Amino acid sequence: MTVTRSDNFMPEPCRSLFEHELKTPLTSMRSAAEILRDNQDLPPAERDRFLDALIEDNVRLEAIINRMLSAAQGHPPSASPDCLQPGRA
Repeated sequence: MTVTRSDNFMPEPCRSLFEHELKTPLTSMRSAAEILRDNQDLPPAERDRFLDALIEDNVRLEAIINRMLSAAQGHPPSASPDCLQPGRA
């Protein structure tokens, strides 16, 4: 099976949306990880808050990736934004 790149795989508005949707939780995760690394003496409640944020952002990224994979297979979720609907963007 040969995989070729298609510039038409996802219209530009969708690419921009997904780029934003992916980068936002990644930035948050990186910030939380850096805070935890650089502040080893944080009170347990503060550490838990940052750890919870990491977990929530991970779940969010997983959902975004699953939506993207579903859309790439031609099976957008029923409640998807217009850019995930075939023929729209």
